[in-house]
Amino acid sequence: MPCDYVIDKERRLVLSSAWDVFTAAEAMDHQNRLRSDVNFDPDFFQLLDGTRVTKVEATPNDVRLLADRTIFSPSSRRALVTSHTATFGLLRMFQVYRELAGAAEQIQVFHDIDSALKWLNEVKTP
Repeated sequence: MPCDYVIDKERRLVLSSAWDVFTAAEAMDHQNRLRSDVNFDPDFFQLLDGTRVTKVEATPNDVRLLADRTIFSPSSRRALVTSHTATFGLLRMFQVYRELAGAAEQIQVFHDIDSALKWLNEVKTP
């Protein structure tokens, strides 16, 4: 399966990664495995590294179905990273569908890991 994750409990971060051809079914399975993992906390932040994905096989409806599922809490931040233009568009579509579904977690799409990590580590002051 061309996706996996590591939960860094100390940093309160889910490090997800995907590679090669990535399908909607694999994304759904990733969500299911994460949700059922005893080490997962919905308040954790997520870094999804999709820079090694060569192709995404998902329709706009698949993306909407994935976005309709709530895995992370409203206090979570999710950084989605890809270096491919087509995949960037699909990740942005996911972000918009999450917003339309009323999701409150913060999601941003990036072209590089460094920018994503910087955003995840920003400290907001009231």
